Amino acid sequence: MRFKNKDQAVAYIAGFIDGEGSVRFLRHKNGKRKGKVSARSIAVYNTEKELIDAYIEACDMVDIDTSLHYSYPKSKQDRNEKPVWIASITHSRNLKLVSEIIPIQSIHKKDKLSQILNSYEHKTWKWKDVPVEELKQKYEVENLSMNKCAEYFKVNLVTIHRWIHKAGIKPKPKGKIY
Repeated sequence: MRFKNKDQAVAYIAGFIDGEGSVRFLRHKNGKRKGKVSARSIAVYNTEKELIDAYIEACDMVDIDTSLHYSYPKSKQDRNEKPVWIASITHSRNLKLVSEIIPIQSIHKKDKLSQILNSYEHKTWKWKDVPVEELKQKYEVENLSMNKCAEYFKVNLVTIHRWIHKAGIKPKPKGKIY
């Protein structure tokens, strides 16, 4: 074992993510899946497998699951380069654990991780499961805005707009009425 305690493991993970890692949160840009999430992960890269092995060991100590990949040089020009080892952290449980216990210093990487975690909160609804009466209550009776309804139901604004239209609820006029 390379680490004497969990604090050392946490520090190693944080340093590796800040120095050699990337936080990926990607959405499809076009086609049928436009707007859908295509990647949520934290990956660290290194040409020395021993360092990646230590990173994986540190993650294991704090109960974060990782997967290991190997990348070969792609072109003849790159044949002189060393292959790259990649350790990835995926799935909401693991990413949430990283956000809770690993003190990542990079503001950009913390923001991306926050976006990833927020994306897990949005639920995919089928029309038959939409709580139409509750939507009417919130939108018409309690007079919540579409934005507030979207927050309440944990969906995006476009989805709320579609629900209101499909439920036959009259949309409120935009702006102030005097």
